[in-house]
Amino acid sequence: MITTILEKIYNLNFIQCAIKFLTVAGHPNVRAFITHGGLMGTQEGVQAGVPMVGIPLFADQELNIRNCMSKGVSVMVLYDDVTKETLSNALKTVLNDPSYQKNAKHLSQLFRDRPQPPLETAIFWTEYVIRHGGAPHIRSAAVDLPWYQYLLLDVIAVIVLAFAAIMGIVYFVLKTIFGFLCRSKHKKVKKN
Repeated sequence: MITTILEKIYNLNFIQCAIKFLTVAGHPNVRAFITHGGLMGTQEGVQAGVPMVGIPLFADQELNIRNCMSKGVSVMVLYDDVTKETLSNALKTVLNDPSYQKNAKHLSQLFRDRPQPPLETAIFWTEYVIRHGGAPHIRSAAVDLPWYQYLLLDVIAVIVLAFAAIMGIVYFVLKTIFGFLCRSKHKKVKKN
């Protein structure tokens, strides 16, 4: 069965229509989600309560999949390791181990347990900012920092200068010690 599914997935052409993923992922017949592990896809999989097989490609994707793995809702297959066997084994793992489905449903409940839907939250904060004239009291202080402080260049400069000073002191001390030792050996040789 898994081989047949993989062959069908492989033979799919690019679908040029807009289908809301949550409508598909939330369908009761969907039992697993193959994802690259991007933030939005991962959140959609968690929202739908579906176990995932992650194939990270770059950026935060591996971190997102590892996070889902730590919660018991995902299995990761590295891109370089993708073969028919590794993908089949990963799918079998999430489909046949009931703990993945149970953990995915539990994580979905935690994710969706909020006082108001996300759209209402966005509307509230938009109206809040309008009501309070841009809401300068909740604006980040980082907006007012000079660029060199924002990029922490002042902190980096202090650390580099401290390191250079320590290295200079160590060099001076070692040079003085070796110079003293070399002079005392040289004097002993001349006396003999």
